[in-house]
Amino acid sequence: MNKIMTEDQMIIVPFDLSEGQDVDFCLSVKKVINQGIQSIILDCSNLYPVRSSHIGLLWKTRDICRQKSTEISLGNVNNTLIRTLQVLDLTEIFKIN
Repeated sequence: MNKIMTEDQMIIVPFDLSEGQDVDFCLSVKKVINQGIQSIILDCSNLYPVRSSHIGLLWKTRDICRQKSTEISLGNVNNTLIRTLQVLDLTEIFKIN
């Protein structure tokens, strides 16, 4: 599920959050951060259509990263996700690559 990109870590955000996918995703993020990674990129290419559960997962991941002082950014962001973040006034909170 994880692939390294230079010194950053790219983690694919799952579209289907049923059956504990959200829990598995958060555990993967924590595992990466505990390895001492200073910066991660969340690959958002699978997030279409964007659901409220996706925004909640991004927010939760942001909180996990803040606790460990790990930088977080969103990669492969589609226009729908950008518009959703703009409507929710979250574009300043998430760094978008």
